[in-house]
Amino acid sequence: MAIRREGGDLARICLIGFNVFLWGAGIALIVIGIWMLVDPTRSYILDLVNFSEDDPLLVFASYTCIFTGIATLFVAFVSCCGAMKRMRCMLTTLIIALVVLFICGVAIGVLGLVFKNKVHDSTLTTALRFMIRNEYGVLTHLERNDRVTALIDKMQYHLECCGVASHRDWKTSNWAIDGGGGEEDGRTLYREQPSEYVAVPHTCCKQVAGSSALNAVPRSIARCQYKDANRLWRHQSGCGPKLYRWFTDQTTIFAVVGFTFAALQVIGIILALCMCSQVRYYHYVKGEVY
Repeated sequence: MAIRREGGDLARICLIGFNVFLWGAGIALIVIGIWMLVDPTRSYILDLVNFSEDDPLLVFASYTCIFTGIATLFVAFVSCCGAMKRMRCMLTTLIIALVVLFICGVAIGVLGLVFKNKVHDSTLTTALRFMIRNEYGVLTHLERNDRVTALIDKMQYHLECCGVASHRDWKTSNWAIDGGGGEEDGRTLYREQPSEYVAVPHTCCKQVAGSSALNAVPRSIARCQYKDANRLWRHQSGCGPKLYRWFTDQTTIFAVVGFTFAALQVIGIILALCMCSQVRYYHYVKGEVY
């Protein structure tokens, strides 16, 4: 006895075409997730936001993107096989898998929106100011303070900013009161500096070529520390607005990507249901159909 499967030609073609978009969406999710976690100009901000909010939703969203992307590549393969063979069992499995991916897509979008609505400019600024004032560059034998110091330096270096609102935020910091961190960590003691100078970390300064966030080399330390230093020597804008703008952009990206991916799964579910209902099985015995 042989089995012949027919019907659903149009839905089959559409479903195969859908798989192309599904593979592309899966690869895009993996790239976005890894990019957020690995890119040195971005990953440190995730850690910084986690420190300020104590809620790693963006990191969780990044891992969800990677997991969903890998699952999508597998589902696209099953979808292609089901469409080519016209097998109802594979099409049914595909529908179930697409429903799961739909839920994952909605979860990514919701995580982005929830975190975007949860974190406000004022709360992020308050947390950042607390870290600069109380944790940066002091008691660095404590793991948290050591991490905060490195993250603040990376933020000021990559975002090209200084302090929360301006360089004046450093004036009341424990780091400045303690003499700018002391000579042991590569900074200069500013306790004896005249009033026209201010103590700011080297990452607040304009850098020479070849420097890095954790090995900052200012163009001129003296000109950078001058209280009226211009943009040639010191970053003029505060980090608070830049950090919040970056944060808003990333959460919007997660929300758009998540909900767009979920909408794509709805299209796939509809195509799979149409093909499943149109496919007909014919059983042959000795070449005769019955």
